[in-house]
Amino acid sequence: MSTITTQPRAASADEAVLRTFDLLRAQNKSRIALAYHDHAPWSHDLLQRFASAGLACIIRGDGRPDPALASRSPVPVTTPRAAASGMCDGLVLDGREQWDFLFRAVEPLALGGVLMAPAEPWRVVPDRIREISKSDALRESPVVEYVECSGLRGHYAEFGTFWGRLFFHHHHLLRGWLRGNFFAFDSFAGLSAPLPDETRFTRGDFTPSAYAYNLPSFQLLAQLVGVDPARLVTIPGFYDQSLAGHNPSEYGLAPESISVCAIDCDLLEPTRHVLNFITPLLEPGALIYFDDWRLCRASPYVGERAAALAWLRDHPSFELIEFHRDRWAHQWFIFQK
Repeated sequence: MSTITTQPRAASADEAVLRTFDLLRAQNKSRIALAYHDHAPWSHDLLQRFASAGLACIIRGDGRPDPALASRSPVPVTTPRAAASGMCDGLVLDGREQWDFLFRAVEPLALGGVLMAPAEPWRVVPDRIREISKSDALRESPVVEYVECSGLRGHYAEFGTFWGRLFFHHHHLLRGWLRGNFFAFDSFAGLSAPLPDETRFTRGDFTPSAYAYNLPSFQLLAQLVGVDPARLVTIPGFYDQSLAGHNPSEYGLAPESISVCAIDCDLLEPTRHVLNFITPLLEPGALIYFDDWRLCRASPYVGERAAALAWLRDHPSFELIEFHRDRWAHQWFIFQK
């Protein structure tokens, strides 16, 4: 992948779309699609400009028909699943205010290897976070305050990155305080097979391949939002293959070298693999974050919490001390042994 420099804001959202077309063409993509969630904000003239720029098709993220757009579009208007059959090799995401919905909607294209880029990366990772100073991060974040006061200076490791919502946020907050690297472990192909109750207890949200975002798209977005490439380490693969049976030294991780660990695996089995892998890597006082601590009804049998409870039973000298949370499902802990 060609190196991309962090770009300033475009003059308008429409210009940002056109600039992202150019970016994907520079990555040797020739069949470029444009995706939106449920409201297409483009005029007929602008659609003609997109077509002239090489637009192959338009994808409505929610999968519903859009006859008004289809009647004025110079290219086919289709669904994510239909487009994943080979209609495009590059995808511009024009999410405006609906990024979370759009990233989920285009998962079939992520699984198909389509290179994706948001037209407005400053909306995905706001300028306030991308440009935050060390002092502002210290003042605003209890996590940063704890890291600074505790003298934690090692690596950051995240397991289950999806498109990078949490990873990029933590990178920008912690990059001035941690001296190690930022490790992104993910299948980059979505979830493994959940247990039946993991699907049932999340209203059907946890299904095989859900939350997929492919590795090249993650790496491209990391460049666009200003992640230091010298400190980014991406480890692809399902954890039964990338973690189980592997010595952490293969990835440049020494004993007690992880200071902050974020776990967003959703499911019992991958979380078990993660906890077994990081057991020798957490330094005393390290922070562990579980994104889905209270999902799956906070069950002791399925989900992230169940895996952590079993890990604590297997290691009676370990302790997770509640630290901080910003939403009901999330939980930070201080690790001690």
